Amino acid sequence: HQAVKLSVDGMNYRRIARHLDVDHKTVINWVNAYVAQLPSAAVPEDVYNAEMDELFTFIGSKKRVYLMTIVDRTTSCILAWAVEPHREQEALQQMVDNAPQAAFYFSDLFATYRNLIYTPGLYTPVPGKAETYRVEGDNAEIRHYLARLARRSRCFSRCIKALRRAIRLFVYAWNARQLYRHTYPNYPAHLIQFL
Repeated sequence: HQAVKLSVDGMNYRRIARHLDVDHKTVINWVNAYVAQLPSAAVPEDVYNAEMDELFTFIGSKKRVYLMTIVDRTTSCILAWAVEPHREQEALQQMVDNAPQAAFYFSDLFATYRNLIYTPGLYTPVPGKAETYRVEGDNAEIRHYLARLARRSRCFSRCIKALRRAIRLFVYAWNARQLYRHTYPNYPAHLIQFL
């Protein structure tokens, strides 16, 4: 369990292995087993404003993949996410369909967002970051906590499945913490406390 906490706190598997004096494959197996038994991440019941964005990273031999997210503006919870090799309409629509229904959706000017069905919600594309500041902030937090997503990093996932497992673990802990902070804003809450 300590390996899982260190993983969410931003330490890569090889460093965790050195810290715990075990083989890095053992750490990977521990984390994978933990992620396999995780329930779905908690999300808020009512969502008024949802923001959508994507970031890119690399897997394997520097193949580009996208992490696409929908974030609740009020709680900063990640409502839905997908890791895909391309930003295609089908994957984005599935995210919208699987996320709690929002009254309003905001994104940058990426054209595919305009083709999605948000009914009964209303969609507004916005130049700049005036209406997507929360999702941009969450993307920065993801890059902060997951070394494999840091810009210009030499550390990246070897396969898309490993990246998806890392994101799933992060989103589980992140959403639990954000909902706690929303309910108890005056109490400290660290990400590793929610595993």
